[in-house]
Amino acid sequence: MSKNYHQTSMPLLIIWGEQDEWLPLENASGLHEKIINSRLVTLQNCGHNSHQECSDRVNPIILEFLKTSEQ
Repeated sequence: MSKNYHQTSMPLLIIWGEQDEWLPLENASGLHEKIINSRLVTLQNCGHNSHQECSDRVNPIILEFLKTSEQ
């Protein structure tokens, strides 16, 4: 990921599995704090590949984000 990610002004959705063993949840919080227009969603009982492990929960979150982020 670019070191300039915090400079983006577009809406950004961060989806993070709470049981991610590669990148701890603290990383998600730090990323969210640095990106002004971001939304953080954490998923219980999900790991690093939440889009695959928990697609039944991830897909509706993404769709709702896209609906509410339209400009």
